[in-house]
Amino acid sequence: MTKIPPEFPAARALEESFRALGEERAQEQQQARRARRRMPRRASRVVIIALTALLLVAVVATGTKVFLGDGGTVSPDPKGLTGHLSPAPAYRQLALATAPDPVQRQPWGLRLFKSANGDTCLALGRVVSGRLGIVRDGRFQELPARTSGMCSPLEDRHIVMASRIFSDSAVAGGRGVLFGIVDRTVTRLRLRSAGGTWSPLSVKADGTFLVVRKGRRPFRQTQLVVDGSTGHRAIVLDR
Repeated sequence: MTKIPPEFPAARALEESFRALGEERAQEQQQARRARRRMPRRASRVVIIALTALLLVAVVATGTKVFLGDGGTVSPDPKGLTGHLSPAPAYRQLALATAPDPVQRQPWGLRLFKSANGDTCLALGRVVSGRLGIVRDGRFQELPARTSGMCSPLEDRHIVMASRIFSDSAVAGGRGVLFGIVDRTVTRLRLRSAGGTWSPLSVKADGTFLVVRKGRRPFRQTQLVVDGSTGHRAIVLDR
């Protein structure tokens, strides 16, 4: 580049102005190149944010509805739900003991609760989707939440039990159901048939047990034998 002599100040001023303009243009081009290099990264951030928003919308849309394996659904939760489901009240909790029905697909189960005076209570029924009820003409009907049951002071008797017979009109073919609950003093439960055959009876972790048999009197002359720290006793279920 030719150097302009000092005696030509106007020419030197013009040269300085062109140099400043060139540096400004170069700086603008450099900033533009940097912006283009950042474009894919920023665009990817926009895509990620958009996908996250869509996922959050999906969670909000489905989080208040429970889908069941049998194809049924539970109604959506009320408006204003804070994002968690409250546990079922104690009087609606199911016991651990269940038993399949010999013919129908709905199993049997129990509702375990306390009475007003503190007695241990059990309500018997059929279980569908975690609900206790009855089956009539092949249709399930849930029992009311406050349905009464068999109650007794478990702490004093160490076992609360009953056997029920369902006739043909109630359950096709008839049913005999043995159910109850024991405390920790009981170590073993067995059934002894009229012919002297022994069969163990399974007790669940909450102390409940349940046996369902087909027939009008399937427990005839059968004994429930209870062993534990308080002694040994035999209870005749059906004479």
